[in-house]
Amino acid sequence: LRLESQQPSRRKKRALDAAYCFRNVQLY
Repeated sequence: LRLESQQPSRRKKRALDAAYCFRNVQLY
């Protein structure tokens, strides 16, 4: 259960990080 719960969260975090990086690149 813990592993299953961790996987989606990790995937979401990765997507968020990518969006954050993209935003930073656009800003600067």
